[in-house]
Amino acid sequence: MENNTQINTNTEPLKVSPESEEYLKETGGWASFLAILGFILVGIMVIGSIGVSLFLSTMNNEQISPSTGYLMGGLYLLLGILYFFPILYLFRFSTNIKKAIENKDNENLDQAFKNIKSHYKFIGIFTIAFIVVYIILAIAMVIFGGLL
Repeated sequence: MENNTQINTNTEPLKVSPESEEYLKETGGWASFLAILGFILVGIMVIGSIGVSLFLSTMNNEQISPSTGYLMGGLYLLLGILYFFPILYLFRFSTNIKKAIENKDNENLDQAFKNIKSHYKFIGIFTIAFIVVYIILAIAMVIFGGLL
């Protein structure tokens, strides 16, 4: 079988065309919008975690113990903290990509791509973790469902 990979022997640095600059500038704007929206939603999630904890822990219900409220609130708080980091990476990407294009600065461009890489890496690991949790829960439901 023949190898179709080609090695690039060009030693010139990669250049960003004006058209690509426009795409990156627009992407930076959308990334900024999504990051700000994400920060707002994380704030709501953190405030909601406090509200859920207080509401469920003060209910006088025989079916719900006060610890359930704290557990649910803690879970929401944990998810809020976890969601904060990819949003922060996305915000840093948007800030650095705008600076890089405005100032024609390669350092900011490098930082922007470093942050978008970190954003996608975090989201990828987070997705894999949730898939594993869902598989484990599905297996547990089959096993424990068969015992009932």
